Amino acid sequence: DTVLDEPNGRVDVVYRATRNQKSSIEGLGGFTTQATTWAFDGGFGWRLVNHTSPSVSISGAHTLGYRAFPKGFDFSHKGWVTNNSLESTWSVYPRSGLQLFAGGNWLMDVQMGFQESVLSGEVGLRWQPSPFWTIDWTQEWTGHQYSSVQTQNALFQKWFGGDGLLTDVKDVDVSMEATWHRPDISFVQLTVVPWGELNGQLYQRAHMAAEVRTSRDRWLWRNRAQGGVLRWENDSVKTLHNRFFLGGGQSLRGWSYNKVHPPKYSGQLFDVNVGGDKSIFLSTEVQYRLVSEFRLLTFFDVGRVWERWDDPMPLYEWQPSTGIGVIIPTMVGDVALTEAVALHRDSELIQSPNRFVFHCILVRELGE
Repeated sequence: DTVLDEPNGRVDVVYRATRNQKSSIEGLGGFTTQATTWAFDGGFGWRLVNHTSPSVSISGAHTLGYRAFPKGFDFSHKGWVTNNSLESTWSVYPRSGLQLFAGGNWLMDVQMGFQESVLSGEVGLRWQPSPFWTIDWTQEWTGHQYSSVQTQNALFQKWFGGDGLLTDVKDVDVSMEATWHRPDISFVQLTVVPWGELNGQLYQRAHMAAEVRTSRDRWLWRNRAQGGVLRWENDSVKTLHNRFFLGGGQSLRGWSYNKVHPPKYSGQLFDVNVGGDKSIFLSTEVQYRLVSEFRLLTFFDVGRVWERWDDPMPLYEWQPSTGIGVIIPTMVGDVALTEAVALHRDSELIQSPNRFVFHCILVRELGE
């Protein structure tokens, strides 16, 4: 930095050096409740980074939790997640910001009714024309396997047995992802898959996520928008992979995690949600800082998922919710406690869900 020292008639040049951070660890956790169901999880995440070319980044996230369903303390419905990623880049033309990119991911988790295992890899080019822009062009291979949990085999057979969801999914696709990220100010990401093949069926997919934050004194105004569409060339594939989901403390807060069903779905709220081939989500939130990093907030969310990419999206099918909350700083990060109320329930579920939903989440950084 340059500092003008007018009294002495000189310009000072100040150099600031910071240690190259190669490792980090953070806490992960959350709690949510709706009607007679509650769930919580906790764990940790870690990251190791070598910034010199070829750069290598290795990271992991590991959580463990329990869910009581439909009432009482039934610890057979426990869940856990382990997610590990490896990413490496090689500079091709350093001045232009062009790099070769390769990455892999391995995930295993246990949810209510099934266990999931995912192994994926991707290779391609990464271009960083400016500090804020990143553009990736990659080819990715993904394999999903779903299996039963010993204590929940009946649920697994209900959802995956017979003509239900597929238990073995293979996906190959070519994708382009453009990301704009200005820390603490704005984030925009557009991902387009012009060609993909899932278990022999061709598809195209597009997803957009954007967030803008405006600060003034003690006030913070946070606006978000997300949307996605998945188009099949012929018949759609019955799978949880590649579809869009809404609900939870990080998205549509008037619903529990991933529990926004497409219109005219008439099953149980707690059925495994297959999401939709199309989704839209809009949110505005105002935060006010009290003392230190303690903040009050209020918000308005609206969105929905639809079964097929060409389904109409009438406004009366959108699900709005509003609520209030507080953000509390902790040693493992800022924790947000929110109480949301659904303003409109366009639902044909057998048992109508509670309008009030409580969430407890760790606040994400912009772009996470």
